Amino acid sequence: MQNHTTLSKRQAVLVLLGFISILSVLTLAAILGLSSLTTVNQQLETLVTENNVKYKLINYMRDLVRERIISVYNITNMTDPFEIDAEWEKFSEYAREFLKSREQLYHLNLSPHEYQLLENQKAILAQGQATLGKVVDYAQSGQMNTAKQLLAHAQIISNQIISELQEIRHAREVEAEKSLQAATIAYQQTVKQVTTLGGIAILLSLSIIGFVVKRINLQENALRYALREISILNNLLKADNQRMETELSVTRRLQQMVLPKEYELAGIEELDIAVCMEPATEVGGDYYDVLQSNGSIKIGIGDVTGHGLESGVLMLMVQMAVRTLLTNNVTDPKLFLSVLNRAIYDNVQRMDSDKNLTLSLLDYEQGKVRLSGQHEEVLFIDSYGIVKRIDTRDLGFIVGLEPDIENWIAHKDIYLQENEGIVLYTDGVTEALNHKRELYGIKRLCEVISQHWDLSAKLIKRAVIADVHNHLGAMRPMDDITLIVIKQRACVITS
Repeated sequence: MQNHTTLSKRQAVLVLLGFISILSVLTLAAILGLSSLTTVNQQLETLVTENNVKYKLINYMRDLVRERIISVYNITNMTDPFEIDAEWEKFSEYAREFLKSREQLYHLNLSPHEYQLLENQKAILAQGQATLGKVVDYAQSGQMNTAKQLLAHAQIISNQIISELQEIRHAREVEAEKSLQAATIAYQQTVKQVTTLGGIAILLSLSIIGFVVKRINLQENALRYALREISILNNLLKADNQRMETELSVTRRLQQMVLPKEYELAGIEELDIAVCMEPATEVGGDYYDVLQSNGSIKIGIGDVTGHGLESGVLMLMVQMAVRTLLTNNVTDPKLFLSVLNRAIYDNVQRMDSDKNLTLSLLDYEQGKVRLSGQHEEVLFIDSYGIVKRIDTRDLGFIVGLEPDIENWIAHKDIYLQENEGIVLYTDGVTEALNHKRELYGIKRLCEVISQHWDLSAKLIKRAVIADVHNHLGAMRPMDDITLIVIKQRACVITS
């Protein structure tokens, strides 16, 4: 009897020790589970806080870039030296604020991709700063026309900086989405673990399981509420994206409808013409057209700042304005560009937009080409394939930036003989970047054209576009790519 009693006591002690051990382990597991849930919640709060700080900094930097270009634009329209100095102080303050904000970004928890994007922006920023400095120097020395012409290039660089900031912001959104997914998975795994241990704990201690379940429910409800809010925001974002996609699709369709058709180009007997336009986004900001009227041919090419819906709409406005002026027999280059600029300027002001464009127009008749307007260099190619670059900066001004540009408009005459021609393009061709951040460049463009000049316009176009894509490699084009190749078919002698 004593042995049985002693054995029972030993069993009781062993059971008690086992119960205490299991209870201790379960209690520790419950504490760890609660700690994990708290950590996940803190990570989500930290993620939201960091994202808000980064978004504010990026938006502030983007606004500073715009304020700087506006400040320089104001300087080019001032004559009082004291006003210019005051505006220059504002410009310098914007630059200091931009650098200060960028340093703040560097001190945040950046991903390697975000850090690389921020590093890549330094070169573009340095180029933009140098260009803006030249604009101010010209303005301070009284060379306002030169300053305004250089301002257009500074505007393009500023747009590149803004695009880089947008890409940094997009990269942050991608990283945030990844972090959110990781936190959600961690949350789900933690809940599963704690729930399983809680079920075991019920068999051992109702008090412990009650405490654990209560804490789990509190954390779970908080996370479910956060996830529900995120789900609602995602649904709203999807609906907004669908609406924008519909608008962009309609605008893209309208752009395609008004572009010259193949049969129109083939119907021009004197010229062999081939064109290519590849938008960087669904709706491009490049403009080109080939129109026939009263025995002459008008060819236009331009580049609207930016991309998307606004740029696409402005491109359609330019196309309609050119066609309307041509229909009304406006042939004088100065009057044509002046009236067109006024119409575009008024519409841009009504839209409360900062869009504008470079634009070159060619009037062709019996071998004679009259060139007007400011855009990229026009390439003239003789019958031997030798390329001559024609600067257009002195032939016009940026369209839509000033209400009256008549005093800046001039023209240049070019005479084409058989197998001579002209190539027009937008900066999406020459500024195409490969993975090494190397530009395609005007020199390479001229070399490819010269090497293939004995071919038809269509084959020359294909050779250039293929070479541009070969340069890009796996990189996505950052800007619209537009190319027009024109060759004189028959020998035409003019004087």
